[in-house]
Amino acid sequence: MHAGRPVSHRGELDHIAFPVNLLCGFAPFIAFVVLSRLSISLALWTALAVAFGLGLPVFLHTRTIRTLDGGGVALFGICAILSGVFPALSNFNTVRFVVILGMLATVLTSFALRAPFAGQYAADEPDLARGVWPISAAWAFAFAIMSVADALATYVHMTPERAVVLVNLAALVAATTFTVRYTAALRRKTV
Repeated sequence: MHAGRPVSHRGELDHIAFPVNLLCGFAPFIAFVVLSRLSISLALWTALAVAFGLGLPVFLHTRTIRTLDGGGVALFGICAILSGVFPALSNFNTVRFVVILGMLATVLTSFALRAPFAGQYAADEPDLARGVWPISAAWAFAFAIMSVADALATYVHMTPERAVVLVNLAALVAATTFTVRYTAALRRKTV
């Protein structure tokens, strides 16, 4: 490993390029969102399994844990266990709020460690190094907006569920669009 260069998280079978590999890092969250209307318990345990499944090969190859993988395992594992103990964590709005706050905390933790989470997915592409801060910030902003919307849904019962879903969807689409377009712009500049 070269001094100052981030650790590569690519394994022999991991040939997915940035930003698609970054977006795949959100698969546990997506699994939770898709399954949560069917069953909170199923959604949490599935998200835990997906986070573990994404993180294990990287850990076995590099002996490091990416922020989204470690955060996902911790967040969904703790929520899955506690949902069986605390009835409040079986309420859809409460669990969704806790999960989104957990995702925001995970992303913000990467900033506190001065290693924005997007950099772990772009480590093999040094030309994108300067883009990881804005991309990580876009996701932090999206989760912050979603946290506010879900706080309203959880604590202000007059908040229309449809509005919360639309705000959350718009925040995710905006962060995804920014990630893809900003990465493309950075690649055009380096060519």
